[in-house]
Amino acid sequence: MIAPLAPEIYKIQFTMTREMHDRLRQAQNLLKHVIPNGDPAVVFDRALTLLLKDLERNKFAATTRPRAKQLSGI
Repeated sequence: MIAPLAPEIYKIQFTMTREMHDRLRQAQNLLKHVIPNGDPAVVFDRALTLLLKDLERNKFAATTRPRAKQLSGI
């Protein structure tokens, strides 16, 4: 369930498996130096950002170092 609380602020509520909960806790522990309070919203935002970069790279062959165009027929 996603519900708007204010402009550009949303509340999301869902149920997760034990495995997902364990992964969240592991991520929170590994990010303690960056996110000291372990805020799940910040962890999920970081995870979604990385997921989107990965999906875009795979779908659009996006890269930070594009190959030079090859001339054909010359």
